[in-house]
Amino acid sequence: MANSPCQNRWLLTTTLKDKWRFDGLVLTDFNHARGTKAALAGLDVSMPWGDWETETFGKPLLDEVVGGKISESSIDDKVRRILRVMHRVGLLDGVDPHAGGSVDTPEHQAVARRAAEESLVLLKNDAHFLPLNEKSLKHVIVVGPNANRRFCDGGLGGSSGVRPPYEVTALEGMRKRLGAERVEYLPLGDGGEFEAIDQRFLKTRSGKPGWMRSTLTMAP
Repeated sequence: MANSPCQNRWLLTTTLKDKWRFDGLVLTDFNHARGTKAALAGLDVSMPWGDWETETFGKPLLDEVVGGKISESSIDDKVRRILRVMHRVGLLDGVDPHAGGSVDTPEHQAVARRAAEESLVLLKNDAHFLPLNEKSLKHVIVVGPNANRRFCDGGLGGSSGVRPPYEVTALEGMRKRLGAERVEYLPLGDGGEFEAIDQRFLKTRSGKPGWMRSTLTMAP
């Protein structure tokens, strides 16, 4: 993968390390180095996954250093960067990285919620249709299985997966805000009892067959 960021010397070395004077280390996500070219590009640590790194980065990299294809000085730079980061966080002094600090505090939760709210984009609001006036809403239909599905599962997303203290689904939030009597839910998990409308019953506004245009109306 010639275009892989792990093999992009301009990005990792020319820009990050030389121009921006970054003196930390560069590492991949798991199983993302595609070969020893990544080491020449500026990758310092390749996170392993089974035998993958043995075949693509670890052992081949050692072989090329021993064979003189990659200089020892480039490896020395990687070692210095790794040790520098370990020193900064106290690992060389025997500091337990798991000791002290706090997890899942109300402050953490507030930051996570604010970040989610400020990054959320639902719809364009060109006609100023939003926000909806909840007092004027009489009947709301929520469609689709994701409306009542929880996604914050610690097993999803690998090391980026998180499990919050609680999770409110979209359906639960709407029912709580509007009242359960005003919210109807159609899960449609597998298409349910719904079937596609036959083309014989569709036509465009110009009268042409429905499949020729995306704007359709029901034929009388």
